[in-house]
Amino acid sequence: LRVNHDQEPTGRFKAILDLEMESLSLVVPDNSVIPNNLRHLAVQNDDNLYHYKIKYLPPITLKFSLPETYPLEAPPEFSLSCSWLDDEKISALKSAMLDEWSEDVVLFTWTSFLVNESWPLTGLSELLRVPEDIPLNVVSLICTFDYEHRLRVFQKTSHSCSVCFEEHIGSVCLEFLPCGHVFCKTCMKGFFEVMIGEGSVSAITCPSDKCQSSALPNQVKELVDPATYERYERFLLQRTLDQMLDVFKCPRRLCENFVVKDSDTDMASCNDCGYIFCVLCQKSWHGTTNRCEVKSGKYAEICRIFNEGSEQDRQLLYRRYGRSQVDEIVNNMETFKYLQANSKPCPTCSAMIELDTGCNKVLCSVCQGYMCWLCGEKLPQKDPYGHYSRASGSQCVGKLFLGTIPPEWDDEGEW
Repeated sequence: LRVNHDQEPTGRFKAILDLEMESLSLVVPDNSVIPNNLRHLAVQNDDNLYHYKIKYLPPITLKFSLPETYPLEAPPEFSLSCSWLDDEKISALKSAMLDEWSEDVVLFTWTSFLVNESWPLTGLSELLRVPEDIPLNVVSLICTFDYEHRLRVFQKTSHSCSVCFEEHIGSVCLEFLPCGHVFCKTCMKGFFEVMIGEGSVSAITCPSDKCQSSALPNQVKELVDPATYERYERFLLQRTLDQMLDVFKCPRRLCENFVVKDSDTDMASCNDCGYIFCVLCQKSWHGTTNRCEVKSGKYAEICRIFNEGSEQDRQLLYRRYGRSQVDEIVNNMETFKYLQANSKPCPTCSAMIELDTGCNKVLCSVCQGYMCWLCGEKLPQKDPYGHYSRASGSQCVGKLFLGTIPPEWDDEGEW
């Protein structure tokens, strides 16, 4: 209230509404209207609309002057303004305020009315739809005011840290949103430093069990030293770029500049060092007709992705290495796995030998040498069966047909 002896007393009051419900929800079709630093708090529901919870709306401002005839003959002269209310709703509030005056002091009644009783007269519900209920151009203002006022209220109240379980004033605490879990800054400083040191930027979420609320960059910046925060920003940038399908890092270690790939091919050209490379294999650009080189050490990984991955993973393999080459690798690896499980190398020439039927004395079709299927030992050409007799003293004595399917006798009693 200002009093000037040459003019009528004037004043201004900002009424932050005491809402009956615990919170409101701004319902917007596109979260781009929400400030960048708060956008992650908007949740997309089943209706494909974004819901952003708020507890405080920007104030209704009452400006007034007191005429000489106030309060017995005339009420205060006043005006109301509010960023999120239209003229019709403002008029409804002004009419209700005038009804409160009855030739008596009314300023306190008006301010109390605006704080505690004005919300029902707005005709709004707990779902504030944009632009039907709230103008699109004030969404950013509402979100920012709500966040800043929450912070002011939070800093003045006492909270229990969920890590050290001690009571702290809010000014030395940190609140995660939208979950509302609170921790002291000392505990969170150590937590942030460990996560950033390990490169686990995506893990800087609320420490409460199974909670996925993320720390805001300004919260991290407040608690860690500049070098640690710079590392955190690099990780954030890298994670963002990794999610951009057309941005890649230059493979040259002395460069590592970020490059946008060609829209029609898998080629990218670094503007800093001039290196032209394939974004799939990171090697020098080999043209569209030549596929990426496949090293033998990659065969097992290619087969794993082909057999266990999604259809999108298989299409990426075909795009990178070519359909015929991928199919050949997969088929050859299946053959290799079968040979590993069902064949053994010849001790003489190393050719792979497969046991079908018969005894454990095996003849190599490549070098015509004999081997024992059980122990893998090379057998003498003149008497390969001697390996299975008592006189040989080998570990395979009497095991000529062990684990095999013996051949059937023919009608003449011969093998």
